[in-house]
Amino acid sequence: MNITILVFTSEIVQTSAEVRKSVGLLTNDSLHVACMHTNGLTKLATANGDFDHVRELEIYKPTDLNES
Repeated sequence: MNITILVFTSEIVQTSAEVRKSVGLLTNDSLHVACMHTNGLTKLATANGDFDHVRELEIYKPTDLNES
């Protein structure tokens, strides 16, 4: 498998605080966005609608999940 493990740096933590303020995400979600931003990633597969408000992300919604 081709897996890359990314490390959370102080820059990512600081960026996540800015994301929380500007977009209104919760801490874990803002850390994901900050880590993606720092590493040049823009595509995210998620069923979490909170990421829909992050303009710089291209969101892919799984179609195999049932909405309850």
